[in-house]
Amino acid sequence: MMVKRAKPLQENGKWVRNGAAAKSGLNKAILGSAWGRVSTYVKYKAARRNQLVLTVPPHHSSQECSECTYTHPDNRPTQAEFVCQSCGLTLNADINAARVIRARGIAQVRAGVVVKQKKRVAMKRPSKEKSGAGCPVVP
Repeated sequence: MMVKRAKPLQENGKWVRNGAAAKSGLNKAILGSAWGRVSTYVKYKAARRNQLVLTVPPHHSSQECSECTYTHPDNRPTQAEFVCQSCGLTLNADINAARVIRARGIAQVRAGVVVKQKKRVAMKRPSKEKSGAGCPVVP
């Protein structure tokens, strides 16, 4: 999980800086950004347009090759670069991870794990009729 506490480290009997202060600021930003609400809005908007939204397991997607599916931590020599140790594929790490996640989603659909549901949209409330004074008309 992204919001776990940074582990303290000792070197030669002294505590080494582990970036805990910076990490606490990141944790506050993550928890305050309401990612759950973003997920809810995406699902709502997709349902209005009859689009499918999948939840795909993200584990090791940054270390898995999108061509040969070989997974190893050494596939990421730098933060931004992906180089497969098996087939030699070289890509931007974010592009490779996006391809891996797309392939996982396609595999879910093909396996029948997820079936596209019929379009369901909430009913609109009827607008209140106003009288000349601006007060709603009560039937």
